[in-house]
Amino acid sequence: MRRIATTLVLVALSLTLVPARADAYFWAWLDDLSGPRYMWLPIAEVQVVCTYTSAANDPQALWLLDAELREETARFKYEAAADIPARTYFLEAVAHIEAARAQIKDAMQALTRPERPDVTSIVVKGLHRREQALHAFEQGWRFKRTGTDPRKERGARAESTYFDADGSVPRRERIGFLGASFSVCPATTLDRDKHYLKVNLAYGWDAKDRNEGQGNKVWSVGASYHYVLTPYFTAGTGIGVSRFSFRGDQPTFHKLYLQPVIFDFRPVGLVTNSTLRSPWWHVPFLRYSNMFYPAGFEAGSFAGQTSRYRQELVQSVGVYADFAPLLRKRHKRW
Repeated sequence: MRRIATTLVLVALSLTLVPARADAYFWAWLDDLSGPRYMWLPIAEVQVVCTYTSAANDPQALWLLDAELREETARFKYEAAADIPARTYFLEAVAHIEAARAQIKDAMQALTRPERPDVTSIVVKGLHRREQALHAFEQGWRFKRTGTDPRKERGARAESTYFDADGSVPRRERIGFLGASFSVCPATTLDRDKHYLKVNLAYGWDAKDRNEGQGNKVWSVGASYHYVLTPYFTAGTGIGVSRFSFRGDQPTFHKLYLQPVIFDFRPVGLVTNSTLRSPWWHVPFLRYSNMFYPAGFEAGSFAGQTSRYRQELVQSVGVYADFAPLLRKRHKRW
């Protein structure tokens, strides 16, 4: 609760660090009171420089993971106590989950040492054993419910989510791709973003009815720096250049823009121990951002407009999807 309160305070303070309130620039319901109303379409965000932290080296995350493993151990043992044909699977699940707990306990013990060694490899092995336990339990539950032995029905066991067939951590490089955002940063298993630099490309067009036919368009290229404050909240700031173009003889021009605030909120990051959960938990997020052009716009800059426009704040709220975690899972690097 304290982390949530701190985040809300940071958001409130950051919102005060902006230029004077816009007269209604780009706001649809006040369409006629200001300049062109550009609708923006983010084309691509590329994560180019990244600093990671390993989720395995967080003592609190490991403590929570151990609590989950303890509950799973009790559930698996309860099912294994019954003398039924599926018992073999439940016993296998118990063996794997106990091995997983042993690995996680070793990692927790290692983190109590003064030198705080990197325990990623130990935690990776523990997660592998947990995955094997869950798979065995799922097969046992299916056998118990249907009366059909899954191994005789399907044969091969499911492929591991995190690991190669021999249980080792793959070392292939990856490039996560997404329609709106992707990354060229290499990452290994359990790496989580700490801070990173993005470059972005966006396109906009004038959606104001009275400017129809003027051909007011804008392309923007910029960079932004983001810092992960909590698993559910990231704060950033950005800078870039916009190129405004028009039909006819209206000259094209370029303007520097600033983004004082970029806030990304991942609601599912509030879930306990989200950094060690499925990558699907990390896909959706909400973004609030604002931007302004420090130099404003001189009279006649836009086709169909004769007014001069000073610094005005453009605000936006949107729903985004980050598919990079899913690509990392596909390449067994999550």
